[in-house]
Amino acid sequence: MIIKTYEQAKNVFENSKKRKITNNTYLAKIVCDEAGKQKNVYVIKLHDTDIIQFWPNKTVLNSGNYRTSTTKERLNTFTPFTINQVKGIWYITDYISTVIFQNGIYFKNGKFHNFAKSNKSSLELRKKIKQYVKDYIAEFFAGKMLYPGPGDCFYCQFDFTNQKTGKIENPNTEHIISHIKEKYYVPSLLVKAIKDFPVSIAAQSVIAHFWSSGQDCEFFYDIAKRQLESSLKRYCYRMTGTAS
Repeated sequence: MIIKTYEQAKNVFENSKKRKITNNTYLAKIVCDEAGKQKNVYVIKLHDTDIIQFWPNKTVLNSGNYRTSTTKERLNTFTPFTINQVKGIWYITDYISTVIFQNGIYFKNGKFHNFAKSNKSSLELRKKIKQYVKDYIAEFFAGKMLYPGPGDCFYCQFDFTNQKTGKIENPNTEHIISHIKEKYYVPSLLVKAIKDFPVSIAAQSVIAHFWSSGQDCEFFYDIAKRQLESSLKRYCYRMTGTAS
């Protein structure tokens, strides 16, 4: 099944009863208003995220803050563009020009619009996340982090995940950035991270040991440290819209 343009999306939608085009990926039609005129827009949805909108005169792209290998693969498969990841930054090309991807980027009249002007801020944020996670885990293994409780950050306790789709809906990403700036190590943040990016039973047992006794743990330290750092880093990347 080839869908890379408005006409191809329209043809598949109007002439096929099959709406599922691959795993967790669906083709839909919505009616949108542009300049006071209603237009049929064909949409490719990955889970509940409209990752591609085929308008009659433009193609709009969106990762939904899930800059995963799956999202990238779908965008590459169902558009005539190519997205590559370099040092966690997405670049998109139409084989003539290459720009920095951001949500809402669109291709119209032979060129990209609404793309990111620089990757400097993204690279700086990723660097800060790495340092924050390193310091966070050090704080945890120093026994300085209390068990999660009602005194934690509200947003770190709140579950933004749609239980049916597994998708994070309307996350407040600024609070993650504020924790990084303030060096605020919130226990509930680790709980959220390992829920979305699970760790082994060994690592979980280390967490339970520290939060129940506050004492050093001689077993599985290296395993737990590596896995907790990875889980928390991936969670912060996703919540701030950077590629994991």
